[in-house]
Amino acid sequence: MPHVYPIFLDVSRRKVVIIGGGAVAARKAAGILAAGAVSVRAVATKFVREFPDGVEKKIANFEPADLDGAELAFAATDSGAVNDAVVAEARRRGIWVQRGDAEELDEPGDFVLPAVLKCGPIVVAVSAGGSPALAAGLRDTLAGSVSDDWVKLAEASKQLRPKVRSSGLPIARRREIFRALATTDAATALKNGGVAGLCDWLRGKFNDLPDLTPGSEGAS
Repeated sequence: MPHVYPIFLDVSRRKVVIIGGGAVAARKAAGILAAGAVSVRAVATKFVREFPDGVEKKIANFEPADLDGAELAFAATDSGAVNDAVVAEARRRGIWVQRGDAEELDEPGDFVLPAVLKCGPIVVAVSAGGSPALAAGLRDTLAGSVSDDWVKLAEASKQLRPKVRSSGLPIARRREIFRALATTDAATALKNGGVAGLCDWLRGKFNDLPDLTPGSEGAS
């Protein structure tokens, strides 16, 4: 895949169709469910025992109508010809499609699935020129670089960002605050004083920022 545009996609409101019922398809299903998808259908002549719950299963050979209403599709059978047909039909309908045997081909479909590292709210996705093994190795190397301090800062930022957005400050000022929240100094303030300490540190840098401390809403 010569051209790649990194993106994190919200799948919670999208219909996903997986063609295949083997171990590869089961991993695709588990991954898409873990990402929040709630409308997932799988089509296969048989399903492995470990295929996850939460998926609507249809026992049948693939037919073009199986992609009706789909917004995202996975061609994950053990048949190259069937995967070719799924990809061709998905593209004809304008549906993003990925194929499970992409590593064996020059044409993997419309997107690749990266190796993923999740640390609380922090998600790191790694792609390595079409080599899943290398991507997984890089992910495992990076795992040691994400300290608990950064995870806690991400959690605190998730709590504080909506308050900054609703502060009434100009957008340029809010961007300065968001950048400050993404620094080692912010992580240190959080580590030393908790969320209250982080809020005090922010107000020391931005004197026009309202009090963001939890429970401060409506305080005089």
